Amino acid sequence: MNRPGIRKKYFLLATLVGVICAAPLHAAPAGSEFRINTTTVGSQRTTFDSVPAVAIDGAGNFVAVWASEGQDSGVTWGVYGQRYNAAGVPQGGEFRVNTTVAGNQLEPSVAMDGDGDFVVSWTGVDASGMGVFFQRYNAAGTPQGGEARANTYTTSDQKWSGTAMDAVGNFVVIWASFGQDGSRTGVYGQRFNATGIAQGGELHISTQTLYEQDSPVVSMNASGAFVVCWSSWAQDSGNSWGSYAQRFNAAGTPQGSEFRTSTTTASEQWYNRVAIDDIGNFIVVWESQRQDSPNNGGVYFQQYYADGTTLGTETQANTYTTGDQWETGVATTPTGEFVITWGSDGQDGSNGGIYGQQYLADGTPDGGEFQIHTTTSGMQERPSAAQLTDEEFVVVWSGNGPGDDAGIFGQRFATAAPVTISGTVFEDVDFTTTASNYDGGSPDMPLPNVDVELYTDAGVYITSTQTDATGAYTFPGVTSGNYRVRARSATIGDADTPPQGGLNATVPATWPYPLPEMTWGHLSSLVGGQDPSLDDILSGDNAAPGDTYVLVTVGWSDISGVNFGFNYDLIVNVADDANPDDTRSTQGSLRQFIKNSNAIAVVNHSRFLISGP
Repeated sequence: MNRPGIRKKYFLLATLVGVICAAPLHAAPAGSEFRINTTTVGSQRTTFDSVPAVAIDGAGNFVAVWASEGQDSGVTWGVYGQRYNAAGVPQGGEFRVNTTVAGNQLEPSVAMDGDGDFVVSWTGVDASGMGVFFQRYNAAGTPQGGEARANTYTTSDQKWSGTAMDAVGNFVVIWASFGQDGSRTGVYGQRFNATGIAQGGELHISTQTLYEQDSPVVSMNASGAFVVCWSSWAQDSGNSWGSYAQRFNAAGTPQGSEFRTSTTTASEQWYNRVAIDDIGNFIVVWESQRQDSPNNGGVYFQQYYADGTTLGTETQANTYTTGDQWETGVATTPTGEFVITWGSDGQDGSNGGIYGQQYLADGTPDGGEFQIHTTTSGMQERPSAAQLTDEEFVVVWSGNGPGDDAGIFGQRFATAAPVTISGTVFEDVDFTTTASNYDGGSPDMPLPNVDVELYTDAGVYITSTQTDATGAYTFPGVTSGNYRVRARSATIGDADTPPQGGLNATVPATWPYPLPEMTWGHLSSLVGGQDPSLDDILSGDNAAPGDTYVLVTVGWSDISGVNFGFNYDLIVNVADDANPDDTRSTQGSLRQFIKNSNAIAVVNHSRFLISGP
């Protein structure tokens, strides 16, 4: 029973009325999406068969390359580039890479050393069809020598070039050659020193010669070790494409044999990408058809140690699986953190969009899948990435964007500046189990002096603050990552009585923001906290789940509206939680109600005795 003058406000219901649940993102966009090409007449595009289209040096300066239609001769394609400093400011204007303008110059790839010197390779016209060419530049963008041919064997076509460079400017160019291995296409390459002099002869990279081995890609680390990947027809499971690779040391000597990178062999595994770190560990990424759904493609990867043994297992990168996820890209830091990019069909509500996922060096996801592009109308496709640190990278793609519906666009990412998390704790006076009363406004009343605590996503206590006279709280200086915010129920009281204890509810992080009008059905399974049989917990301890907390993801902007609304006049269940047939797992039990009521330490309070087990 209650003593005279005490209001019946012992049962506490907590709900979240606003939380931002943006896609987790460890690094944050640095500035806005930007157009790279100056000339917008005709089409400008990155090439899916020759990557990467962007490279970065040790200071964060980067260069992007693309093919432009009709710009160099009025009718054919040419290769162009644009340099940027680490702040994303263009350095000079866009420049033409190819000297020869007769015929098409296509499929550019770029690599950069630690000081900013770079090389661009591409496929161009020669006397027998197509050949592979390159042009070197110093860090100021000045051409070093003239354009030069990479391939020695010139019969038929050599195309789909790729290039990679070590820390001091030595580089390798790779391509697919038609008929050279006695079958259809095989993968070949040539090493060069920093002055563009060939080192040894052409490398026959692929061992398998039957049918086709094509669309090769390459990555080289600071010491010159490199890995080449390609797609091979009918090598792993009959009439389909498989993903294969070969390691080389800095002298161009094969390390071990060629190997299949995918565990799955059903349907197609193709369009590989590869990135190697400075100790020689590497990641291979590919598109796998019909692996994550019956009719669509998904993005998968496999990590390797420097000796070629696997690190972990084949892993899917994309979380969103509706439609196709394709056109992969990957970049790594010198210490092994990496980012995977891809195109996704319809995920942004339009046609294709560009998405990514960051990883720690051991393959642990760093945050969640995130959208890279800002413009969502039309198509965005063919992404490439270059990475400096775990939080500093740049992604380049082609498609529709600011000022051009068929251009080249980019987005820089960097360490997110510290932001604030803020909200309000209030008594939801007019809550009567109907959605219209869940408003957080008048006549709702602020709750001052409530302890609000900040935890890591793993539940490690960070700091706490108190609500002010308006019920507001703020956590300043929060860096990017996932957090839990908790309103400590032992310090919550209604607006006209001293603090009182009570039950809480926890709200899942999967609800959207802004929250829709909520109904009682949303909350019935939450009353009483995560586990109604558990008591409220102490400050600085998030191991037990009795108190209310919500999940918050911090990216690059302040997080506001993480509000807690409480009502004191509702008892939803009086079943004894010792009875296994009751509904204690979905609503607050009488046993827990009594425990919390007894915890109220105010004048003229009632105490209850629990009898029985």
